Amino acid sequence: MRPWLPAALWFPLLVLAALALFRVPWQERVSTSVADLLPQTDAHEGRIARDWVRSRRARLVWAILESPPESRADAAAFVHETLTDSPSVEAVYQLDETDWLEPQAAFWWAHRLGLRLPAWWEAMTAAGDADPARMARETVARLIDFLGEPDSFAWEETLEGDPLILIPTGMDALALDTYRARRATEESAATPLMIELGADPLDADTQDAFLTAIHSLEEGLSSRFADTSLAYSGVVRFAHANRTTLVREITFINIAVAASLFLLLVIIVRTFRPVLTVAAVVGGGILCGLSAALLIFPTVHVLAFVMGSILIGIAADYAIHTSTSEKPLRRILFPLLVGFVSTVAGFALFLAAPLPLLRQTGVFVACGLTGAVLTALTVRLWRGPTAPAPLFHSKGLWTGIRLRAPVIAAASVAALAFAAWRIEWVDDLRTLEVPTPELYQLDEDIRTTISGTADGEVFLVSGDDWRDARENIAQLVDALPEDALTGPRVWEWIPRPRTAERLTAWLQTDGEHFPAALRDALEADDFDAGAFEPFFTDWEQWRTEALHEAYWDDLIAAAGAQLPGPLALLFSNGGEGNPAWFSLTVHQEATDITRKPGVFALSQLTQLNRLFADYRKHVTHLALAGTAAIIVVLFILLPVRLAPRVILVPFAAVCLTFGILAFFRPALGLFDLVALFLGACLALDYALFAVQAQRFGEPVPVSIHLSAATTAAAFLWLTASSVPAVQHLGQTVALCAAAAWTVTMLLKPVSAEPGTRP
Repeated sequence: MRPWLPAALWFPLLVLAALALFRVPWQERVSTSVADLLPQTDAHEGRIARDWVRSRRARLVWAILESPPESRADAAAFVHETLTDSPSVEAVYQLDETDWLEPQAAFWWAHRLGLRLPAWWEAMTAAGDADPARMARETVARLIDFLGEPDSFAWEETLEGDPLILIPTGMDALALDTYRARRATEESAATPLMIELGADPLDADTQDAFLTAIHSLEEGLSSRFADTSLAYSGVVRFAHANRTTLVREITFINIAVAASLFLLLVIIVRTFRPVLTVAAVVGGGILCGLSAALLIFPTVHVLAFVMGSILIGIAADYAIHTSTSEKPLRRILFPLLVGFVSTVAGFALFLAAPLPLLRQTGVFVACGLTGAVLTALTVRLWRGPTAPAPLFHSKGLWTGIRLRAPVIAAASVAALAFAAWRIEWVDDLRTLEVPTPELYQLDEDIRTTISGTADGEVFLVSGDDWRDARENIAQLVDALPEDALTGPRVWEWIPRPRTAERLTAWLQTDGEHFPAALRDALEADDFDAGAFEPFFTDWEQWRTEALHEAYWDDLIAAAGAQLPGPLALLFSNGGEGNPAWFSLTVHQEATDITRKPGVFALSQLTQLNRLFADYRKHVTHLALAGTAAIIVVLFILLPVRLAPRVILVPFAAVCLTFGILAFFRPALGLFDLVALFLGACLALDYALFAVQAQRFGEPVPVSIHLSAATTAAAFLWLTASSVPAVQHLGQTVALCAAAAWTVTMLLKPVSAEPGTRP
């Protein structure tokens, strides 16, 4: 092979990659946001999760202000004043007061008939009688009963425009009664707050600005008020913790991986020449992989580069195989290129995975390996091989024990059977986040302080649109005991679709006569019907609007946009292809309700376990398809007697790794599966180089020993990550590489083919 052949591809590729990397604003394209880890799926859980982290709901921060009772009001006022002056904060809500509802009062009043009349009308016509005269008489009777209640004086002026008592009864659906009721019976110095950020909490600038405001607030509280403290929790705090940890880790892990590789090479090979070759190959691979990922994807999650340490390990293998072998290049081309093509094909399959992180990792590694193998071939052709260290010529490197293929195959099947019996697949999206148990505990403590109890489960009831979601929650609520529900009930303000349709039909017929019947009923009970003229005027105007076809859709959309602060957590009208949903809280003893389609716990939304299990199955199918393709290629390219031996090495390595993991860590997940597939690709490289050498009557190549050592060292560094998925990937790949090396050395070699010569 002429030196210019790989160079003709390698040099332009690296130049283009460098130019692309220079032109791309890569610092703005690398993400630490959990939103970029969420899967692209049509399932309601995934679509709601993606909408959630980018919506107003993600901007809400729960907070508890602890202060002595005598300074409680002043401290709360100081928090309001300080935070609202910060450009990062939109609003502050004090949850044991109702002042935060007042800015929206005009909206609720103006739309009281559209939002509350359907439920009122459904109750009035429960027996099937929609006679306007009967409904008018019952309305007046209810008005008289209400006026007899002690608190009715507060609603005297309201009743002139609302004799149906829609607003007083509807306020129960919006009120946060739980905390106020608990405060009435307990002496507490805790003030519950909700802080709404003014921008995306996943944005680094928003996080920094908000934390600066919080630190300033805490300093002010400590200097002005004794024994006062503020605890807070929200997406912004979790996101900031993840961002700072991941940015620190990507630097540490990749530097440690590179340093360990070079140190091992210097110690074992005892010369700097292979170190320079590895540095060039790894550098070329990283340059190509990084530029390709940033050009293809709008944003690349930083975890793709942490997991991209895979690239460093495999690229180092290519450099070692090409630089330490004294055999002619044509002798190493076949195993090198077969291993390269199989590994790249395997990672290219990740492009079909639904998880963005896997697709980004697949592009980063596949394109990086292309640059790495071209660099390795070019350097070998220009510089030639490096003589291996005398250590590897020693006969004491291996004990000489050899096992026949059937023995290794039987042991592998036994390990696989043990693993199948013991392994439990556990899929949790939070394995991709930095574990912050102290923040999770703080979040639970704050919510418990506000609600008064740690019992209960929050459910989201979803549908394709608001009609579907409202019908689903109505059916669910009808199946629950009345005392099972707690907390605000925004869905009571949203009409059931069938009720809205029947009400519209009634307004076209008998509803036209209801105002006259109500006037007569009021006069009959000695009310001055003229005092309620504001109501009759609004009724006629509303009735005209309600008969328009798009009235209910426009009203519900406007209501969803108007929900302030905490109430934004209770209803979403969907939009932009996302489903609509309502939230309800159910007591702990009632959480064993039958799970219907579109009903799932908020904890499941956070973890997305069911979806993650589906992704693991999807990746399993991809891995099996890739493995089948590799087996077919091997049988085509290799002699029939050698292909099974080559396949046995990755098969045995994967089975033995499964068995060891099943014994020590039986709970496996998606990224263990990804690691096993990568380990199989590495094992295939070892098998190809070993069998190729045996065909010529030669010992196992030095490069296999070096590659196994450097791969294990590189991936063991991933166990230093704070992200569980990255830890598991590092453990599994290192273990699989060690198992592959062991099987390669144990497997009894084939005899040299007649007529071959070294």
